[in-house]
Amino acid sequence: MLPILRVMSDSPHPDPRSAASISAERVPGQIGPAWTPLADDVWAAPPPAPRRRALPRGFWKAPALTGGLVAVVLLASGQLPALAQALGVPLRPSAQGEAARRRLSEPPVAVPERVKAHDRETVERAAPGDLYYLRDHPLHPDNLFRPYTAGDLIDDPNSPRSALILDFRRFLDLFSVRQGQDDNFTIRFTDKRNGETLLIHELRAERAAHERTGSTVWENLDLTRRTETTRLLDSYFKDRGLTRNEVDVKWGRANQVEEAYERDLPFVQYEINLARRYGFSLLTTEIGTVETFNQDHLVSSAGARSRYQMMPDVLRGVGLKRYTLRTASGSRVDVREELHPLLSMEGAFAVMRGYTNAVGHELPGISSYHTGPGNIFAVYRMFAASHHRAYRADAPVLDAYLWGLTEGYPTVSSQTSFKTASRGYVASAYGALRANENRPIDRSLSFTGEGVRLRLGSSIRLSTLLDVLDRDGLAWTGLGYRDGQGDPRSVYERFRKTNPHLQLPPSYDGGVPASGDVLLTATEGGSDVRFFLPAGASVALRRVGYDVMDERRTRRYDEHTFLTEEAIENRADREYADLVRRAEHLSGFTALNRARLEDLYERFQRLAESDPSTFRLMQLNTIKTHRTIWRTNAFDRLVATLAYADGRGPMPPPEPSGAPMAPSETTGE
Repeated sequence: MLPILRVMSDSPHPDPRSAASISAERVPGQIGPAWTPLADDVWAAPPPAPRRRALPRGFWKAPALTGGLVAVVLLASGQLPALAQALGVPLRPSAQGEAARRRLSEPPVAVPERVKAHDRETVERAAPGDLYYLRDHPLHPDNLFRPYTAGDLIDDPNSPRSALILDFRRFLDLFSVRQGQDDNFTIRFTDKRNGETLLIHELRAERAAHERTGSTVWENLDLTRRTETTRLLDSYFKDRGLTRNEVDVKWGRANQVEEAYERDLPFVQYEINLARRYGFSLLTTEIGTVETFNQDHLVSSAGARSRYQMMPDVLRGVGLKRYTLRTASGSRVDVREELHPLLSMEGAFAVMRGYTNAVGHELPGISSYHTGPGNIFAVYRMFAASHHRAYRADAPVLDAYLWGLTEGYPTVSSQTSFKTASRGYVASAYGALRANENRPIDRSLSFTGEGVRLRLGSSIRLSTLLDVLDRDGLAWTGLGYRDGQGDPRSVYERFRKTNPHLQLPPSYDGGVPASGDVLLTATEGGSDVRFFLPAGASVALRRVGYDVMDERRTRRYDEHTFLTEEAIENRADREYADLVRRAEHLSGFTALNRARLEDLYERFQRLAESDPSTFRLMQLNTIKTHRTIWRTNAFDRLVATLAYADGRGPMPPPEPSGAPMAPSETTGE
């Protein structure tokens, strides 16, 4: 690996060409020459290592036995390492061989000291058995997606497929550094041609201000980074003969990823449970990090909402409602169910399951959650039309997707709206997971309680409900503190934080304000009124005569939530599972399989009508999303292209004129 040029800015507008602001740093463990200063503002990279000339076939056969005996003698005498060093022959496996065994870098990120200190406190205060680590989880993508993210390569390391996998692993490593090592005050420039780091630009003044105050408006900082990025591309790199198309830019996100980790501690266990329930890896638990850094209130320019960024029609489709509640003062309080992660996460995972089934694998499925299934189908089509050596009729869809991220990206990005943000979406989720996989997670910080609804015809004032709970002394969890350790919040403020989807006003005296004393009922405006209480609340209310909760519709939130629903599979479920397995390969995208899907959809509808259980409704929602995607023109074009590529059909008609406009792309993303 080559040394890295690091620019450290003491002012908002440093001169990167100043000799005083540039330092050549040798990467730890680096072997070889360093950068050479040619002038005050020019540094030369070390010359490339000379290529080793291939020896004639059979060259080593004759002296093989003699060489083996010599090696044994040298090893026994301890002289083999010295001889290897003198000859310039590395004893360690090559970079390609190392990548075939594990990830390309191990570990990929340097953990900041503040994070280490925080994690030490977590370990010290946690009760025995309360801690767990994502690195050990069986759903880690490095366990599920071998050889694509880690592990030994199945094919010859020099095969076209192995080349795609190794390029993908390098791509993942770039985002592991971006999400876990480079903080938000860092801009990293790399050479697109060989992946080498050219320059690291740091905003030291802004970082120092953040360390003093503990607060930064990241959107404003990104404006500064955009200005600095443009200036460097137009001056520093241009002066060195590099064009914008030859330089890749990554803005560090480690601070925001760390904040997202903290925000998700009360809910990550439920995301993990949903991943297990829907057959996903832990990558899906990082969708909120990639979309919003787990901020529930953000709304995209297109109107997507919740920490998982679903459009309004999708929110309605997964049962997330908006309504108002009456208060004692005569005013009304808005309810926005998408603002509560425990309400929105189930819908987000259900949508991802339908997308994944439709495109054939979780990785392009997660990508389609952002870029749309049409773009993923376009990647598959272009892979089939590329005459790539890894293509075959039954190639895994994941091979086609990896081609679209790496070797085929220039083609894909020039003809679709699959641009920079789409390309880095899955890698960003992977990088966020790796940034946090070694951090301890304390189960005691998870929300535990009850998701409740009132019985039809029942009602209760919030002030009455909270008075009962306050006198009973129930523990409120998942609020970012340990109960009994000095939390000053009143029971109203605890209820308010536990239920962020209820837009309740703050209390300035600890009591329930009249403008926040809502009348809780079973339904309001045709929508079920759903809210959350501490564990044992329903029993406490019944004990003093308030038998208002619908016990049949109460969900307990604990380590078993989302995992206890019994699934009784039948022939239709097995046939659908077989169809989904077929779609893991390009050969599964056929008109015949779409006809099978239509038949299965009708059967699933009848099953859900006769048995509206959680499992049956989940299956119906999944296949409904899958069916919608397979009924699009994008699917038709994919089927036609694959049939032509395999000699089973005529040449498909030309693409519609004008590729869709790309979503807004941020330099450095």
